Amino acid sequence: MIENNIVSAIRWTESEKEETPLNIMFSMIIAKLSHNQNAYLLNAKILQKTLPKDLVSNILAFHALYSENEIKTYAKAIQIDFRRLDLDKNAFYFGPKVAKEHYIKILQIGGLLHHERESLMKKVSLENKNLPQMMETLAYLNIYTHNFEEAYTIYNQLIDEHKIQDSRTLFLAAVASVGSNHPENAIALLELSKLTDENNLESRYALGLLYLEVDNYNGAAIQFQKIGDSGFESSYFDFEMLN
Repeated sequence: MIENNIVSAIRWTESEKEETPLNIMFSMIIAKLSHNQNAYLLNAKILQKTLPKDLVSNILAFHALYSENEIKTYAKAIQIDFRRLDLDKNAFYFGPKVAKEHYIKILQIGGLLHHERESLMKKVSLENKNLPQMMETLAYLNIYTHNFEEAYTIYNQLIDEHKIQDSRTLFLAAVASVGSNHPENAIALLELSKLTDENNLESRYALGLLYLEVDNYNGAAIQFQKIGDSGFESSYFDFEMLN
C-alpha cells in the first residue's frame, strides 16, 4: 500500500503527529522506501531513544548507522559497539519471531552465534519460568550454529511434552531433523506442518524435496503444484542436480 502511494506516504511523515513507536516505525519504512537515508537514520535514532533497551529498536538503529559500510567494518562494529549496548534480551528469549530473526542475523554477521548459544544454554539450565519459550529459542539458535542433533532433541521435547505444535515449530523441527539425518521424521513433521497451515510454503517446498529424495515423484509434484508460480524462495532449503 505504501509503495503504491509513496507521495501521500511522504506527506504523512511531514504532518504533525504524536511520536509513538508505531508512528516512528512507519516513518522509518517510508524513508527507506523513498531512499531517504538521512530521514531513515534520524527516525531510527528517535526510535532507539524512545525505546532505549528494546532489542529490535537498537538493531534497527544500529543497522541504519552501519549498514552502508562494507561487511568487515559492519561485523567489527557488531563485535565492539553493538555488544556494548545495554539491551533487554527478553524479546529474544520469549518474544516474537521478528525479534529472534533480527537478533540472530546480527549475531551471524558479527560471528557471535556460538557465544550467544553458550550464554543461552547456561540461562536455560538455571531458568524455571517460561522455560518452553527459552528452549524454543535455544533450539532455533542451534539450527543456525549447525547443532542439529541438539535442536532435534529440544524440538521433540517441545512438541511431545509441552504440546507446542504450531506449523512453524513443526517446520523448524523438520529442519533440525534433516540436519541431524532423520529424513523419515522430517517428512512426518512436514506433513503435520502443512496440515496445520496449508499456506506454509516452506513446509510444502521441503516436503517436495524430501519426496524427490525417496523417489515419491507424485507426492513431490503435488507439493510443488500447490506452491505454483508464486515467486516463493526458501530461506532454509536448496537442492543440487546430480548427473
